[in-house]
Amino acid sequence: MLASCFPRVKEGLFEHQCYRLLLIRKMQPSVAVQACCHELIESITRHDFADIVSTAQLAHLNQTRRDGRPYIVHPLEVLRIVRQFYPDDRRTQLVAVLHDAMEDGIENFGSLDELESHVIGSISDQAEAEAVLDVVRLLTHSSSQSYVGYVVGLLGHRTALRVKLADMLNNLSESPSPNQLKKYAAAIRRLELVGGSPPSGISIQHWAKLKRLIVNVAEARCSLVGMLI
Repeated sequence: MLASCFPRVKEGLFEHQCYRLLLIRKMQPSVAVQACCHELIESITRHDFADIVSTAQLAHLNQTRRDGRPYIVHPLEVLRIVRQFYPDDRRTQLVAVLHDAMEDGIENFGSLDELESHVIGSISDQAEAEAVLDVVRLLTHSSSQSYVGYVVGLLGHRTALRVKLADMLNNLSESPSPNQLKKYAAAIRRLELVGGSPPSGISIQHWAKLKRLIVNVAEARCSLVGMLI
């Protein structure tokens, strides 16, 4: 029964929870088992997110955003955006917190192996931890690859593309540099051409907000330039 609910929960913990539900709440055995599964998964999910945030904080220790705020506010904002548009997608939410860890945080861990070990140790389910790590690797942009090529390469990887577009949305909402605006606009145009509008797996609302923000930021920049001339 435990394996059908959550394969890597310790047996004693499961039995204790079920006994508590049977004894205190007077539940029928079958109902108690189902409720126990639900409670354990919720508890593990909360612990996973706390551990993942701690890992991300270590990865971004002493790093700041361009405005001087601690860098950790960015992955947490990306998490908020992902939760807004994909509230039931737990894996995407976990990846959102870690999406820049491998690209920016190896130095704080001493090595890539140590960073990956921390990520694996932050998630209760080993298979899920490996899946999250695979997506974080996929999101790590190599300097040898063009930005547009990198983003278009995420088509077909729903979790990675959701996080990347949430990342872009947050950056666009925080006074992006002219170069950021240019490369984001180019990437969105290419995604639309190759993957459709919106690409498969992307919320219509998420896609529309991203495109609208690009237009709004570009128009605001043009207006500002006009005022300064």
